[in-house]
Amino acid sequence: ARLAAGAAVQVTRRVLVLPVITDTQAGFKGFRAEWAEQVFGKAVVDSFAFDIEALFLARRMGARIAEMPVSVEFRDESTFDVTKHLPPFIRDIYGVRLNAWRGRYD
Repeated sequence: ARLAAGAAVQVTRRVLVLPVITDTQAGFKGFRAEWAEQVFGKAVVDSFAFDIEALFLARRMGARIAEMPVSVEFRDESTFDVTKHLPPFIRDIYGVRLNAWRGRYD
């Protein structure tokens, strides 16, 4: 179920906001201080989709984004509960797109 949920998130994310970034949910992000201030000063999402919004904003603002390989290990003790977290996660990805269309990030 978690793999299917992950696929649903990735498809939604690629179609709506970030088609060119391979993996937004690895959990490793690095920002220069000035970029962090700009990006997180406009960010509003406080759920599992915050990474997607942050990368969307950074790309929209013209930041250079470099993807780097990391080793990830599957663990059964994940805090992500498909039935509890997937619907708001997908909703928040749509919310990022709607915020952009409505000028919320301008």
